[in-house]
Amino acid sequence: MKISWIIYSSFKVLETGPQSNEADARYRVFAPVRELHALGHDIEVIHFAPELSASQLLSAVQGQVAVLGKLVPPAHEAFPELAATALAVVKGLQARGVRVIADINDNHFENSPRAPYFRELAVTADAVVASTPKMAEIVRHYTTRPVSVARDPYEGQRGNVRFAPARLSWWRRFSGASGPDVRPKLLWYGYPTNLDTLLVLRDQLLPLAQGQPLAIRVMSRQGSAAESLCEELHAASRGRIWWAFLPWSLAEMPKALAETDLVVLPSNAEDSRKAVKSPNRLVNGLWAGRFVIAHPLPSYEEFADYAWVGEDLA
Repeated sequence: MKISWIIYSSFKVLETGPQSNEADARYRVFAPVRELHALGHDIEVIHFAPELSASQLLSAVQGQVAVLGKLVPPAHEAFPELAATALAVVKGLQARGVRVIADINDNHFENSPRAPYFRELAVTADAVVASTPKMAEIVRHYTTRPVSVARDPYEGQRGNVRFAPARLSWWRRFSGASGPDVRPKLLWYGYPTNLDTLLVLRDQLLPLAQGQPLAIRVMSRQGSAAESLCEELHAASRGRIWWAFLPWSLAEMPKALAETDLVVLPSNAEDSRKAVKSPNRLVNGLWAGRFVIAHPLPSYEEFADYAWVGEDLA
């Protein structure tokens, strides 16, 4: 079968295959594309560039089935025009007899200026795929179309299971300390949209850090507010918690996991947008051989036998 994947995320085509810094592209596009290729399907990946019109996108699609990926423009004001183009492409493809599958993994159905687009997409597409059962449950409130769950895969090499805090580490280099560093090293990683959860992490860990000083490395996109937030948290923690920023990259991620003792993933299950998140960050921590401590999102609770999932991270 010929399948056309329409994605907004930018990507590069290397000798080893397509690669993207966007997790959605890696998990939701290129991983399933590899598997479908292995099953004998012919896949084309089409970049939904902002400057392309609906007619240009329609002429590019050659598949019998089209999958419409996540639509995430860099600026909010660009969304309405892109959304209108996306819906025009869906209807144009269906008029040609092409079946359209919408991949939806964020909850913009409620209390969001993007809600009209997602609600129309859910009722217009021939089928919807969601990343978690919770996300699928929400989509089903807005459509009678078939809704399936396709979970995010893990990525990278499997790491060796370890918990043995090293006495000498990059934290010693960061702090300039002359003596041995015995602080447990914690690692947080995620999109800048999740930086607000670091305030919750600080509040929960500061009492613990009075008796057991900690070190937390924050790995996120360079140029976001993460670096300045780390500086503020470090100053406010008065030496009980060392905070340091590390720019996220595909190359640095395995190194950061190999150097850490624990992965910490604070969140807010009461936030309807965070409650539908996939467990990809938790799974990546486990796959790297690191114990994960996380707040109880629905998708995280499925891994409660393998990680610590609860309200109080301390």
